[in-house]
Amino acid sequence: MNDIQEKRKRMMKSEKGEISERRILSFIIMSLAFLFFFECTRELLGTIYNLNLATMSLNSSLIAILAFFSPLFFFFKIGSVHSAKLMAFSGVILTVCRIGVSLHLPLFGYLVTAFLGVASSGIFLTGLMTLSGNNVSKSSRVVYPVPIYAAITGAGGDLFFRAMGNTFDSTIYGFSPHPQSSLLLVIPLALLFCIALTRWYRNQHEKKHSDSALQRGVTGKIVWYGISLGAVAFLFLTIFAYPNTVSRWTGGSYAVSLVVQAGALGGAILCSVLSQGKRFISSPSSGILGGLILLVTAVFLIYTSRSMVINILSGLSLGMLPILFFHHLSVLRLTQISTRQIGAFFTIAAGSMICFMIFSVFTLTHSYVPGMEVLRDQIGTLLMIAAVIVGITTLITWSSATQISFSSGQMLSSPLLILLGISIIIAPSLCVVFYPEPHPAHPQSESLVLMTYNIHQGYNTEGKINPWDILEPFNEINPHVIVLQESDMNRITSTNVDIVRWLAQKLDMYSYFGPPTRHQIYGVTILSKFPLIATETYFLTSREDQRVLIRGDIEYRGSRISIYGVHIGLSEEDRTIQTAQILDILSRNPLDKILMGDLNSTPDSPQMEAFLRLFSDVWTAAGHSADDPSSYTFSSTHREKHIDYILIMKAWESRVKDCAVISDVYASDHLPMWTEIILT
Repeated sequence: MNDIQEKRKRMMKSEKGEISERRILSFIIMSLAFLFFFECTRELLGTIYNLNLATMSLNSSLIAILAFFSPLFFFFKIGSVHSAKLMAFSGVILTVCRIGVSLHLPLFGYLVTAFLGVASSGIFLTGLMTLSGNNVSKSSRVVYPVPIYAAITGAGGDLFFRAMGNTFDSTIYGFSPHPQSSLLLVIPLALLFCIALTRWYRNQHEKKHSDSALQRGVTGKIVWYGISLGAVAFLFLTIFAYPNTVSRWTGGSYAVSLVVQAGALGGAILCSVLSQGKRFISSPSSGILGGLILLVTAVFLIYTSRSMVINILSGLSLGMLPILFFHHLSVLRLTQISTRQIGAFFTIAAGSMICFMIFSVFTLTHSYVPGMEVLRDQIGTLLMIAAVIVGITTLITWSSATQISFSSGQMLSSPLLILLGISIIIAPSLCVVFYPEPHPAHPQSESLVLMTYNIHQGYNTEGKINPWDILEPFNEINPHVIVLQESDMNRITSTNVDIVRWLAQKLDMYSYFGPPTRHQIYGVTILSKFPLIATETYFLTSREDQRVLIRGDIEYRGSRISIYGVHIGLSEEDRTIQTAQILDILSRNPLDKILMGDLNSTPDSPQMEAFLRLFSDVWTAAGHSADDPSSYTFSSTHREKHIDYILIMKAWESRVKDCAVISDVYASDHLPMWTEIILT
């Protein structure tokens, strides 16, 4: 009898060990799949945006957004959502595509790779969450918690790798000018994913699932919760997952935003370890609180500039988004709906997210598509609508739901969760130490070197973002003051990176950027080796996309000089009105002045004639002919015209030592121009 009992104990212990191993393996592959999904999503959306930007219209590249609708695969039951083989196959494709994204392929290959990465991750995550959920009780009060841990861990890993690269994902853009340095990080991640996926697959037992509910229709509940989940994804991918976007939204501190958001993600996991935390997360009241926090945060984002308050609210919102994700899944209970309904649910969520994303793009580029003027500067309205949808969903949940419990048999161990939570808090936060705020030594040169460069929202002539290419001409010239146009990249359309912060740190320069990202304007930046004082942003009258003029004063050899940066509009009407406004603003400033930027005007235009009544063009002051083709700054591949300028006081005309346009630079559709002035 004792032998039988001992044997039974060993069997139970072995079975328990196998279940624990499957649980850990599911967590690992799901976490990495979320990480790969976030990364491939950014690259796909950015590539689609750039391809449409190139033609300033909607074009066939928009077809690539169909990648987000891959869960339709299950709606038509092309394959079983319960198939471990399907998960393994889609997982392999995802791994290959994720490595491919870091290989810097030609544009079309890059688009296809990102497309397949997003599509395969959609199939993989949908199927894996459902397949794993079928291992727990069918009780209406019990749900599978691992997807929530995996989503948080994937988001935390994404935050860490972006913090390592100072907002640029180091697993994509690398940590050196060598284009393949990113592979040193992504290949180990891909190997870990493949090893865990292989072991997970070997532990699975294929079963026949009759799916008797297959004919059940797509209910209103599935439609509404799908729309709401899409709104959650939009809020996450647009702003709350990116500390640099939050900080640029208000002009606050990136370091503070990073620490707060890391704390929010790690804190969400640590909260779930406590019994009170479990009760809170699984209670319908947590959904209500999450919806309320989102609404309050949206209001503050739209109507205030209090950076610390917004940082705290954004952190709370980020911490609540995984909980809201959990509630969306738990209310529907994927173990109790059909394959068809699962496909419909995630497809509707993808459609909702994409609609929000497309509308958000038109808040910036409304003038390129007829009828989109209504979305001008309405990003805040979109955030509010998304938050309201989520809020209404949580009210519906609260009014109809009962307390939902974690499946204790499917929980990760408390020590592992504690270690995970602490790591997510500490790892990204430590990266702040490696990127201190710039404090350049005061230049002692007798000459002042200036440069202007329109960086085309970060996209090079190949249609991809490469910050190392943008950095190259600055390292070559080593200017004292730089003015950048189209420098606001803190949007999903430019993969949510902050080129201004990245360049300021690499070049050890002070920076002023205007206006805040909340205004959905391309943005203008002043980078300076001298401290910037009396900074200001002026909004110019704009019939088309909104344009601004920015100012930053420097102290140079005992004299105060006002540096102005601008990016004037494209239409004749906008350029005429804005030129007059700029001249009026500058005429009221008694200090010496320098104006640099993309004026979108040729030397013989009425606008340039107006500017040259007050200023001198450094190009002609250096002895060059106004119609010399070597002055052409646009475009970088087919040089056609001179539209980027450095304008100085007429009294300084004789002090221009040199001026040149840097050719054979393909980091943008424009070429950079620089000059050296002796002001002694």
